[in-house]
Amino acid sequence: MLVEPEEIFRREVLDRYAPPAPAPARWASEPEPEHLPDIDFAADRARLVELMAARRHEETQTP
Repeated sequence: MLVEPEEIFRREVLDRYAPPAPAPARWASEPEPEHLPDIDFAADRARLVELMAARRHEETQTP
């Protein structure tokens, strides 16, 4: 069976190095993933909110 060069390129290069498909959007009401029980997502979110608030506060301060 003869394979076209474009098909070989797609299969060997593009498909191999393509970024993974994006995950579907998660909503706040959805439970956390159960396959990662050792990760504390709530603490990570709280820390991220703190960092974003601090950055916003710094950006709004006039020198």
